[in-house]
Amino acid sequence: MHNPISSNQIYLICPIGLEKTVRRELETKWQLYFKNFSYKIIEQSKGGIELETEILEVAHLNQILKTPTRILLRCFSFKCRDFPKLFNKIKKYNWSPYIFNENFEIVASSKKSRLINTKKIETSVSDGIKKWLHANPRKKTSQQITDKLPPLSIYVRLINDECIISIDTSGDPLFKRNERLLKGPAPIRENLAASLFYELTQYIPKAKINYHLIDPMCGSGTLLFEAFNFNQLNNNRIFTYQFMPLFKNIAPILSPVLNQFFIKEMKGFEKNKKSFEAAKRNLENLKSCSTYNIDYLDSIQTNDNNIIISNPPYGKRIKLPVSPQIYFNDLIEQIEKAFRPVLIGIIAPEYISIKHNNLIKELFFVNGGFKVKLLIIKN
Repeated sequence: MHNPISSNQIYLICPIGLEKTVRRELETKWQLYFKNFSYKIIEQSKGGIELETEILEVAHLNQILKTPTRILLRCFSFKCRDFPKLFNKIKKYNWSPYIFNENFEIVASSKKSRLINTKKIETSVSDGIKKWLHANPRKKTSQQITDKLPPLSIYVRLINDECIISIDTSGDPLFKRNERLLKGPAPIRENLAASLFYELTQYIPKAKINYHLIDPMCGSGTLLFEAFNFNQLNNNRIFTYQFMPLFKNIAPILSPVLNQFFIKEMKGFEKNKKSFEAAKRNLENLKSCSTYNIDYLDSIQTNDNNIIISNPPYGKRIKLPVSPQIYFNDLIEQIEKAFRPVLIGIIAPEYISIKHNNLIKELFFVNGGFKVKLLIIKN
């Protein structure tokens, strides 16, 4: 017997190390968009947050949240210790609320279960769904409309012989915004940039004054772009849930009016000509955002209330003139002299030791395969 999920259970896949940041964004934006409804956190674990709620509109979190990597919908679960049972359970399940065409892929994992061969698990589930589709063919019009979408990802997780089936509601990973056009030589993923900006905002002084957000090494402008758009809905791409029959009758989401963390102006400095051109193109339509093709040390700063956010080179893809240890300590000193910031957020390699009296937080995560940390300094 199937055990259908009684309410809408959602699993937010998070960048490892940034789960608390994702949860904070969820809590804040839920109150803005769904304040008349409740949700319950089932579990927060390494790399993910599971929650349940009664409202189908929860799928709109794909457009609302900027920090997760992907959002899964739990479908059903059952005990399973052999492949014939797995196939039969899958072929008998009603897939009509979820499957909108015949283009799908299976992603399997197994832990502490009798079924450990993930390739065979994926084949059994795929064969079961194909058997169901043969008996319940999709409408041709639906097939034509959705043919250009990425495959529908169906996640099969076996743990202690419990088989949990989930559907991906995002499609492409959520860090693919379909907004920025150009990238530099060592870009940061958009959801990481959004996470780090949001983490930094927790330490902005509460006085309602206008701040200047500055990236002294802005590359192609990802950090500034994500900061500017953090409270905006992502309406510039399609999501899988928008084509799933389960969600066809939910009301469209409207964007509330939000303050932008009292940030008046954004500035990006980039001395590399190619990266500067990318940043200029990516940021040209953002109100009150300027880019400069100069070394930040050559700029003349007259503003107070500056906030620094930056992802400097680590010495891996882009070489440094000195050792990373010396480079990052000197960099922070130079930034403080140049900008007199009230708050600094800089990404540095995990092993770097920063000696600073006002270092208040180190947040560890992985960027582009490198172990790094966000250093937050509050002056």
